[in-house]
Amino acid sequence: MCIDKLSHLISHAVETGEWKVLRAERRGPIVSHLMFADVLLLFGEATEVQMRCIISIVEKFCSLSGQEVSQEKTSILFSKNTSRCVKDKLLQLSGYRETNSLGSTLVFRYLVKLQKREDYSYIIDQVSMKLTSWKANHLTFAGRVTLAKSVMEAIPIYPMMTTIIPRACVDEIQ
Repeated sequence: MCIDKLSHLISHAVETGEWKVLRAERRGPIVSHLMFADVLLLFGEATEVQMRCIISIVEKFCSLSGQEVSQEKTSILFSKNTSRCVKDKLLQLSGYRETNSLGSTLVFRYLVKLQKREDYSYIIDQVSMKLTSWKANHLTFAGRVTLAKSVMEAIPIYPMMTTIIPRACVDEIQ
């Protein structure tokens, strides 16, 4: 419930025009922030004004909630069109580090135009690792089937919420 207040602060800044939102595509929905279980993605223009707005809102939320931003876990992913000069200025202003990807634990597919089987290899790897560990635990075939039905179906849920997984990937999981 605490994090809901952050969402309200961001939404208010968007409504007042203080926060400049992004569009997922030309006629697509606007995106200011996405919240997952323990991940928060903030989207905005690569400008000093926008960075100051984001910092202000995050600081206000921290003072209200008593929570703190983890410097080790916080990073900024810039658009390929952002100049090095702007990147350096915003990194210095924020105190966060730059990253070149969102990592394998969170794959946000709005950044990828054409979906390929390789983009989802991490799902297949997770399924394979689970099956291998279950075999190592000497489970019966019936035990592995039961685990597969209850656990394996959950692995691709988040990516499937935002994109259509290529058929080749789905076939390999089955």
